[in-house]
Amino acid sequence: MSDQTNVKGVPKTWEDEADVLVVGYGGGGAVTAIAAADAGSRVLILEKSAAHRHVNNTNVSGGLFVSPNDSAKAFQYVKACIGDTVDDTMCHTWAEATSQNVAYLQELAKSVGEPSDVVRIHGAEFPDLPGAEGIDTYRLASGSGAKFFEILEKCVQARKKIRVHYSTPGKKLIQGEGGEILGVVAERDGKPINIRARRATILSTGGFEYNEQMKLNAFYGNPRYFYGPDCNTGDGLLMAMGAGAQLWHMNWSSQHWGFKYKDFPLGFNVDFPKTKPNYIIVDQYGKRFFNENYNGHSSYAYFILFDPLIGSYPRLPGYLVFDETLRTMGKPLSSGQSNGGVISGKTAEYGYVWSTDQSTEIARGWIMKSNTIAELADAIRARQSPNQFVDYTSKIKMDPATFASTIATYNGYVKNGKDLDFERPAHSLAALETPPFYATEVWPVGPNTQGGPKFDPKGRVLDVFGKPIPRLYKAGELGSIYGERYPSGGGNIAEILAFGRIAGQNAAKERP
Repeated sequence: MSDQTNVKGVPKTWEDEADVLVVGYGGGGAVTAIAAADAGSRVLILEKSAAHRHVNNTNVSGGLFVSPNDSAKAFQYVKACIGDTVDDTMCHTWAEATSQNVAYLQELAKSVGEPSDVVRIHGAEFPDLPGAEGIDTYRLASGSGAKFFEILEKCVQARKKIRVHYSTPGKKLIQGEGGEILGVVAERDGKPINIRARRATILSTGGFEYNEQMKLNAFYGNPRYFYGPDCNTGDGLLMAMGAGAQLWHMNWSSQHWGFKYKDFPLGFNVDFPKTKPNYIIVDQYGKRFFNENYNGHSSYAYFILFDPLIGSYPRLPGYLVFDETLRTMGKPLSSGQSNGGVISGKTAEYGYVWSTDQSTEIARGWIMKSNTIAELADAIRARQSPNQFVDYTSKIKMDPATFASTIATYNGYVKNGKDLDFERPAHSLAALETPPFYATEVWPVGPNTQGGPKFDPKGRVLDVFGKPIPRLYKAGELGSIYGERYPSGGGNIAEILAFGRIAGQNAAKERP
């Protein structure tokens, strides 16, 4: 096969065909397939993974999804979140379509005999932005991301017009001489096959969380880590680029701060109690740099500051510092990879479960332990040497005096009930004073990237001149609408439900 990411002209033979061809079977692919089938099309889904290892970001998620209570306010809010990266028409479409999410999901659940009750979990992630009161975030009462995708999967299986081919990754788009997408070159049993899409092709292959070269070129601040399945390597992004797609949001992701260790392949999320958590986060000098109580989906942005004079990122990694009180709180610092859903395929192979008293992680060397603050500063400083615990070559060193002063200042804020540096809420302040003391590296860690092909309100992929590429659509986190601030937990699943059904319905309307 050629290394090119698209093929020009009509192939001599087609090994398979469908009205609508969906590349990628995550939440976005499932919703688009369902919508296209319900609109009368015969649909074929191509999935890269084998059936027994089929895991995607939707079913390892917490299962949250946004469904606004007021579309006008939701427009204001999403516009404030994503700024000028998206025009008003797209923001209006998002607000109106996501407002139907509860009703649509309940309809799907009922159609396959599943419980359809939903529970409101919270509102907007940034409550001070205009229109925030119009945002509601829900979850199925019956379960999290695993249950959410189970319902979608049952809906796919219930539709005779949908077929699924596992272990069949899409490799290239087949493009006619006029630029229209005719189908896909896929791979089966190591051999290329041509699959025709009579009406349209929909790319729903996920992000590029595990494509290191793409991350290096797209992200300001590396390394970045993720805890979703490792099959998301930017395949659909390459295919879209080969067809002349315009890209957006390549520099944005949905990431918290969390843990990543050299001897484990994926990142870990963080699971702390919200009341009186005994911890702070410092940079490589030993200074605090933000309100640690915030660990939302855009909190990674605090960590990617670049110092051009020394050519390094003084907050990559940062260091979570805590005391014996937090270590013995009776729960793990991380819920592992489950994140409220199922364990991802790669993590399941390792079978890792974080210990409830952090003892295993201390024994593994992931968490540093010292009897005094001064000794802890020395331990961190030793870990900052190149080619040891983590692979970075920072010229910065932890300063013991700065570190001790930071902790003393913070403890003073706790005593007075007010954080004068970063306005961390008083209810989240607790002193670091009970030895032993501990520290561990923290990095940008999260579920997914947001970048990829730009699309219009109908779900059509746009070329570099802003024109729709004929018969090419997208769904899911590939080329997500979100830039700058991620609006709320459940933002991507909200987009899956809203733009997934829009793309599926419009793809089915294309003339064969």
